[in-house]
Amino acid sequence: MSDSSREVPSPGREPPPGPRPRDALLTAPDADDSASATATATAEREDPGIGSLTLSLAIRTRQAPHESKSRNDTSESPFFDVLTPDLRYYIYQLAFGRKILHLYLLYRRSLQPDVRWRKGHQPVPAWYPHSPGVSPMDPPSADASLTPQWYWWSCVCGPENRCLETKLSDQCPRGFFQTCGPKETYLGILPWLLTCRQAWARSYEETIKVLYASNTFKFEQRLEAMYFPYAIATPKLNWITSLEMRIPDRDESLIDRSLDKAPRPSTDAPLIGELRALSPRDQYLHMVNSIAPTFPALRRLHISFEGSVRRVPVPRPYVTTLLISTLGEVDAGELESLVLGPIDAMPKGIEKQILFYQSLYTALLAAASQTGEVKEVEHLRSDGRPGWTKFWRSLETAEDSRAGYWVCKHDKWLPIVAMISSISSMNHWWWHFLENHVYRMPPPPKRVRTKPMQVLCVGPPRSATESLQQALLTLGYDHTYHGWDIVYDEPPIPATGWVRLARKKWYGGGRGSRAEEKAGDCSISAEEFDELLGHCEAVTDAAASCFAAEMIRAYPEAKVVLNVRRDLDAWHQSAVKTLVHVNESWSFWIASLLDREAFWAWHVYERFLWALFFRAPDGDMARAIQRNGKWIYREHCDMIRGMVPPERLLEWSVDEGWGPLCEFLGKKVPDAPFPHANAVGPGGGWKAREEMATKRWVEGALTNLILMGLLFVS
Repeated sequence: MSDSSREVPSPGREPPPGPRPRDALLTAPDADDSASATATATAEREDPGIGSLTLSLAIRTRQAPHESKSRNDTSESPFFDVLTPDLRYYIYQLAFGRKILHLYLLYRRSLQPDVRWRKGHQPVPAWYPHSPGVSPMDPPSADASLTPQWYWWSCVCGPENRCLETKLSDQCPRGFFQTCGPKETYLGILPWLLTCRQAWARSYEETIKVLYASNTFKFEQRLEAMYFPYAIATPKLNWITSLEMRIPDRDESLIDRSLDKAPRPSTDAPLIGELRALSPRDQYLHMVNSIAPTFPALRRLHISFEGSVRRVPVPRPYVTTLLISTLGEVDAGELESLVLGPIDAMPKGIEKQILFYQSLYTALLAAASQTGEVKEVEHLRSDGRPGWTKFWRSLETAEDSRAGYWVCKHDKWLPIVAMISSISSMNHWWWHFLENHVYRMPPPPKRVRTKPMQVLCVGPPRSATESLQQALLTLGYDHTYHGWDIVYDEPPIPATGWVRLARKKWYGGGRGSRAEEKAGDCSISAEEFDELLGHCEAVTDAAASCFAAEMIRAYPEAKVVLNVRRDLDAWHQSAVKTLVHVNESWSFWIASLLDREAFWAWHVYERFLWALFFRAPDGDMARAIQRNGKWIYREHCDMIRGMVPPERLLEWSVDEGWGPLCEFLGKKVPDAPFPHANAVGPGGGWKAREEMATKRWVEGALTNLILMGLLFVS
């Protein structure tokens, strides 16, 4: 197949013929119209009078704006008649401007999201650490007969008021900085552009400049930074005023083997092989030197330079050689001119700010101090705590005595935090080592289905899950599985089985050496659930809520109860008081280090079930519950309502008691009052359960500690 038939349409070239996907400009919705994959498309109008729409993502051909307007010129939109241009511009700014847009370039067969990453800003595989919420690899279900294409993907950055304090380690696209819900992660500008057919040309003309001129475009990898100028028409590049760019320490975007046979993204773009041929130093110079010519209207630039520097172990005679992890070997004398020289040469009108790791910042500070006094200042974060340390790099001239820019040092503990964050990944080899060797536990006996699964109670944790368990047991559903069963069952506890299923759901179950085998299949069958739940007729709490979608598919005949709390704030407070308290319990944490059963109890909940449900793949579950709890609750309930037919679903709250539940299940209302269990507070079921479990695990830890002490003494 020729390159031209495989390439994405570029400005000035006709879109390819044939079937095309639904229109997408910054959004490519999934099945529930909340896109996890957001395709960034580039719209171009060659002439205001003869407007042709050409996108970097193939879409249906639209009418020329002047044709649409001519047919409907008798019906002008009140939006344009009533509101003045200034008011309309202000509305455009609020709706589509003043945001940070993460941009990614993907080479895939389609933008259909992997089932593991249902929404934008979801966790991504560890092998592609800075990728967006759609996996860079096609899911196992992708049609292998399709030819891969280039796709631009984008998402709106989650933090609204970051105050330039998290830019070096911005993990928003990985799902680790979720201060917003999934529906807020895409821009949603195309529906506005195409809403009023008679006003299409006018809305396009007034909105498109706001899109490019008032938003900040952020490039996370070299691949996007090098190809972006070729994807956007020149007039649009001339409107861009704000850029953020990361120079990652480990950037595998260019060496990805799936790009070996990739065509040019556009006709005049270089091949991927030509970019690979450049040294890391030349790649950096290419990106930085092209900024000013490519973006003539640029007014703000932030570069996060993530390399560290050290001396080369075997120096050359008379030359001190430094090794920068991002650029390679450089002479000490050229360090300053190489790293900061291209930035110095940029137009003085650009507000620049460069952020470095401590080692490189220290080297640049020492070089700057040789030419004069340099004063460091402390930048305070928005919460008042110490933030960056920075110094002013003066570019004073006779015409402008205030020219220059800030050179900043990120938190000195960032490399350690990054290392810990990497180790905390649930699929990191460290956790496999602990599971298989240090805390190895015999797998639980595999069960088989002895009775049909009849009821799935898939409400979030802290939604009367244990009360519902007691009610179902009273109605004769024996056994009804609850989250406590995971850690209270007869040894060996089934926590190992749930960890295996959770890891398969999010990372795939393959174990082969080839990439497609490593990725594996993320679906979970009824037989796999039956190995843990074969003796159960109903299931509730963590097992049901964390695997809700999988269980609904695995047991299509089971009735589904969505147990909810009507007061969302009360539910969130309950989750914080209980789940966060367990996460911060020192006795539980210490016991998990010394007792095998305590380790697995902590591991299955803190690292997997609760962590995955509340989107905390980085391990910070407490913050995830506090930060993400409310919107995850809403999203989870919306997902259940969308998956289950109304006749098979009951949305139920504990204050409704027996009536609706018994009517839905076809059971007679018992004479006993409805049970209320697992309440929070002194004397409540939750507190008693927690104290009992902690006592049991601490006793086991002390026993092991005494045995180790005796062994050491002997």
